[in-house]
Amino acid sequence: MLYAAGGVTFAAGKLLGSQKLARTALRSVEALLLSDVLVTPFKVAVGRRRPMGPDADSDEFRSISFVHEYNSFPSGHTAHLFALASTLSRELGSEAPWLPFVAYPVAGLVGASRMVGRKHWLTDVLAGATAGLFASQLVGRLHARQPVGLPATPFLSASGDGVLVGGQVSLP
Repeated sequence: MLYAAGGVTFAAGKLLGSQKLARTALRSVEALLLSDVLVTPFKVAVGRRRPMGPDADSDEFRSISFVHEYNSFPSGHTAHLFALASTLSRELGSEAPWLPFVAYPVAGLVGASRMVGRKHWLTDVLAGATAGLFASQLVGRLHARQPVGLPATPFLSASGDGVLVGGQVSLP
């Protein structure tokens, strides 16, 4: 869902001629992708049991597990929301100084909801938040060394049979 929203926002930015909106959307998707790259291997390698059921134990692990019940650490939802909150705050904070005061609490509420819903332990949420913040900061640092222009050109084509959406990316 967040990836789709990023794609739609990127396309809207390009169609509206807003480089800032398109750039923010692109960097948000990059931070989301990087947070997935950071979180997913840990989920599989650590194999921590989720806090579901009356016999759930935070110290129960099945390393190298692809079973949903044993991929609690770290929280991917929390990583996504903190990556997004950090990216939006960095990219849009000068125009909307209130944004961090909304984005970070929303990300925190998502993490809290994962604990209340018995999907994650507190340490899962904290690790997810850390991964999301790290992903966003890394994307920001990588782009600080590059020109502000976007290396991608989206396209939209419509015919009687449907709509084709795509893009062309120029690699440095």
